[in-house]
Amino acid sequence: MGLSKTNRSRPHSNNISNLTRMKRKISPPLLSAAARTAPVAARSTFPYHVTCGAIAVDAAGRVLQIRHKELERWLLPGGHLENEDESLVDAALRELREETGITGNLFPNEPFAPIDIDPHPIPENAAKGEPAHVHFDCRFMIEVRPGSVTLQTTEVDGHRWQPAQSLSGRVGARVRAALVARERSK
Repeated sequence: MGLSKTNRSRPHSNNISNLTRMKRKISPPLLSAAARTAPVAARSTFPYHVTCGAIAVDAAGRVLQIRHKELERWLLPGGHLENEDESLVDAALRELREETGITGNLFPNEPFAPIDIDPHPIPENAAKGEPAHVHFDCRFMIEVRPGSVTLQTTEVDGHRWQPAQSLSGRVGARVRAALVARERSK
């Protein structure tokens, strides 16, 4: 069963199944939205909804970033959930594949819970009839093999591989910690 409009408002069984355990990662507005009947993962739910992102990491510890045409910013691959997505992880993997042509697997030793949940504002888009709103981007660390990047040029106009050390803030610290844990487990 995919994340349909009826079940997207509830945590998915293999991702955010235990909200008590995830409270330190999820902000109060998202917890409030998850308790509503409105589908929290649907693009049409405002003023905020869930999206999924891929922190694609190669064997050298580099992280893939894409340049988003409309926002004119470097971002992690990701986007909105689709009805065929079975889980939040599946949505992150699909978005990575669609935007970059790269496939991967959930990072070893990482649970199905996101490594980070990033709330960020999205400006109004009158052409799409969308008011300004907030994305709660559930980010998953994805292990990828080196390969050529094939960009989805309708939304993306560039890519770069950045050393994990160059990532700032909370997500950078979590990525670096996961990389250290991977090295220790070898």
